[in-house]
Formats: sequence, structure tokens, C-alpha cells
Amino acid sequence: MYKVIFSIFLAATALLLISSHQTYASHRSCRATAPLPESIVHDGGVLVPSRLGAEKLTWTVWSSDDAVSRLRNAMLAAEARKDPAVMHIGINVDPSAALHHAVLVRDGLEDDSLQIHVTPR
Repeated sequence: MYKVIFSIFLAATALLLISSHQTYASHRSCRATAPLPESIVHDGGVLVPSRLGAEKLTWTVWSSDDAVSRLRNAMLAAEARKDPAVMHIGINVDPSAALHHAVLVRDGLEDDSLQIHVTPR
């Protein structure tokens, strides 16, 4: 009898820990972001996000020497590929377009037309 009660207690505790960890992780990943600019002038022209027609639009400013921003960009781009209602714009600020392209190839994003390069001024 005690083994059954103890087993139920352990199972309930495990479920509670898993649930609280998932809630903590989802709260931790939510970050306040600045609004997307009306237009983005980049090396290939001008991108106007409002003309994309997406239900949800995410964006990341990233650099090849900042692993966190690069990873976040790749994750958001992967999420956008899974959901047709979501579009993700990756704005790269590396010093050269060649470096930008090399990182896109390494991250598997070279075919993503919304990965743009902005030459820093």
C-alpha cells in the first residue's frame, strides 16, 4: 500500500517539476522587442515589412561574431519555415557581404530571401 502511495507521489512530483520547468522556459524566452521599422534600406534595395502580408512578423539583428544573436536568428527562421502565417526577417550587420553569405551557408539559410545584409556605416 505504501509503495503505491509513494509511486503516485513521485509521479505527481515529476509532473509538477516538468510543468513548472516548461512554464519558466517559456517566460524566459519572451523578450520585449522594439517595433520593426517602416522600411529597411539594405544592400539589395529597400524592404518594406508591411508589404509582406504576414500574420506574424519576427525579426532579428544579428552578427556572425555574436553567437546568441546568430542562434536566435536561425531558430526564428526555422520556426517561420514551419508556419506559413509567420515570416522572419534576419538583418545582418557584418562588415562584408561575403562574410554574411558565408554564415548563411554555414547556418543553412542561403535560400532565405528575408535574410538581408545591411552595411554598417
